[in-house]
Amino acid sequence: MNEDLSAILLLTVPIVSLGILTVYFQDKLKQFNRYFLQFSGAFLLSVLALHIFPEVYAAASSEGELLSIKTIGLFVIVGFFVQVFLEFLSQGIEHGHIHVHNRKSFPLGVLLSLCVHAFIEGMPLELVIHSDLAENAQNAIIHAHDHGHGHAHHGNSEHSSSLFWGILVHKVPVGITLAMLLIANNVSKIKTLMSLILFASMAPLGLLLMHFISHGASISLGYTLEISMAIVMGMLLHIASTILFEADDGHHFNAKKIGIMLLGAVVAYFTL
Repeated sequence: MNEDLSAILLLTVPIVSLGILTVYFQDKLKQFNRYFLQFSGAFLLSVLALHIFPEVYAAASSEGELLSIKTIGLFVIVGFFVQVFLEFLSQGIEHGHIHVHNRKSFPLGVLLSLCVHAFIEGMPLELVIHSDLAENAQNAIIHAHDHGHGHAHHGNSEHSSSLFWGILVHKVPVGITLAMLLIANNVSKIKTLMSLILFASMAPLGLLLMHFISHGASISLGYTLEISMAIVMGMLLHIASTILFEADDGHHFNAKKIGIMLLGAVVAYFTL
């Protein structure tokens, strides 16, 4: 459970902390958040292209796969359109958009959408946080053909790291943007803090759900992990691609923006 606790702290503390700082230093963090959002979009897209998509499809093409490549692709599409639906409620806050219609209303739909998205994202993270779970579920996602050899564990570790950091990096600017939206709607500091804690806790709750499922549930863990992973892949693909084109208010490319995006891609390539 120590691994779960570490993951939970990493998924919650940075988001809540930066959200609180936003309450007091909104003007200073606004420009930082715009640039970091562009960085996170490129970083996330690179994580998907370099790690998650190749590894999931490689596992599906090996012997003993649980879901076919076409079925995984179907759930990726499902995840993509799930995110499209969620963004009707969130109004595009995942990629930096803030829409204030009534300065005295609480944006409940936005918060609920972000919470659902974060909860789903957290589910596949449990796959390889515990090495014993990774061994039991190796046919579900990564290197099923290795049948439990050391190389399979190495692949699981890399996969977990890339997915985890991809989710965390893209969650940070969303948390800051959520705080800005709540401030713009004149939500009290207490309610803002509680909303940030709720949002930050959703991915860990998804992780914990899979933890309990993996310890005694009667349903197939492998199928559950593959399906949840594919859905998350589709959701993240939609977010990453949208961020890259909509993070800037002017909706045009410039040297600084391109440089930040390239930095995100380079960091993803050399660190994961």
